[in-house]
Amino acid sequence: MDWLIKTYGRGCARYLIFQLLLLAAVLGLFLLPEVLAMLWGGDRDTRFSIFMGVLIVLMVLLIAGVAVWSLRHLRQRAARLDEVFGSLGMEGMPYQRVGRQYRGWVRGREMEVFFHRGPTLDFRISAPLQARAAIVFQGDVARFSASLGDYQEVALHSPRFRHLGIYAHDAAWMRAVLADERARQAVLSLMQASSAYEIRKITLTPDALQFTLRRTPVNVITSSMVDAWLDNLHTLLDAVAAAPVPRRLVQTQPLSLSSGDQSRAPLYWLFVAWGCGLVGLALACFWAFGVLISLGR
Repeated sequence: MDWLIKTYGRGCARYLIFQLLLLAAVLGLFLLPEVLAMLWGGDRDTRFSIFMGVLIVLMVLLIAGVAVWSLRHLRQRAARLDEVFGSLGMEGMPYQRVGRQYRGWVRGREMEVFFHRGPTLDFRISAPLQARAAIVFQGDVARFSASLGDYQEVALHSPRFRHLGIYAHDAAWMRAVLADERARQAVLSLMQASSAYEIRKITLTPDALQFTLRRTPVNVITSSMVDAWLDNLHTLLDAVAAAPVPRRLVQTQPLSLSSGDQSRAPLYWLFVAWGCGLVGLALACFWAFGVLISLGR
């Protein structure tokens, strides 16, 4: 409970600081042109022209600064992720414009890793599981209810798992998998969140084991942490391989997370054009407002 309170406290503190900085930036955006116009002197029309000119310049500089910072941040993040997953022999490439995608053979199994908006980190290790199951936090069951379909809830009656919701297409098979203490410990380790607002999910599909982390800070994604996640994921895969064949077999349906990239690519440029149009419209409105005021005087 203390960890939960501290995590939420840090999150609220960061949010408050961000709001204060944003308020200071907005006030400065309008106060600085006014001060410069007053120091310049002259009649009201001259001061107003200086005010509008400085305001537009500041807005352009602010937008350009945010764009430059964003590009630099994306490059630094990509370099960090490339270093972590490149050490595993995985090839990196762009994903959904602002994310990264990695593919390769790791520990004898084909693996894909996707980092995209959220921020979200997805691991996908190919394996013929012929079953479906999902492990989520109890507080997130409603969030994933639509994807659970006709899954059966798997009750383990263990206080260590009271914070987790375990669901499977074949509940008896899933209980057999988790009868292995090493598999249980692997699940608990994988579902140990680094913050109170982080979301994690383990998904078993007919052809792969997937591990999803959302709202995970990039600085948490280190080589040692990735190795620990892979240790636990492969431990879980070994337990699945050792368990009896599911009574309710599910046919393999190849599915790649990268398939969504093609469908979202045209929308990306639409969002960029929309954003640029809004910025241009705002600048045009400021300019038109200044012209109308000058003509009125």
